[in-house]
Amino acid sequence: MKLGLDIGTHTARAAYLDANGQPQLVQLVDGSTSIPAMVRQNIQSLEVGPGVARALAGNAETTVYGCTRLMGWAGEIPSQFLTRLPYAVRQVGGEAICNLLYADNAATLRGAPSRGRGHL
Repeated sequence: MKLGLDIGTHTARAAYLDANGQPQLVQLVDGSTSIPAMVRQNIQSLEVGPGVARALAGNAETTVYGCTRLMGWAGEIPSQFLTRLPYAVRQVGGEAICNLLYADNAATLRGAPSRGRGHL
C-alpha cells in the first residue's frame, strides 16, 4: 500500500491508493478526513487532533502550530516571523527547534533526563 501525507499550515491529511489505483482520503473514526496541523504538550504527553485546536485559546504557550512554515527553511529564519509565534523557536545546526512550556516537567514525570524546554 502506498500512503501519502499532506501536512499543511492548518490541517493534515493522509491518502492511499486503493486496489484500482485511485487515491482515497483516510477517514478518521468521526468521519472527518483531516485533523488540525498542531500538537500540544500537556504535563504528561503530546496531544494531536481536534481537541488541540479547541484548547488553543488558553494554551498557546504549549501548542505548536504553523510549524510547517519552518520545515525546509534554508538559512536564518527571519526574526520578524519568529516574534509572531507564541512559542520559542531556536535554530540548532540549521534545524528549527520549538520550545514548549511543559517538556521539563513531562521528562521529570517519566524519569527521563531533561533536555531543556520541549523539543518538537
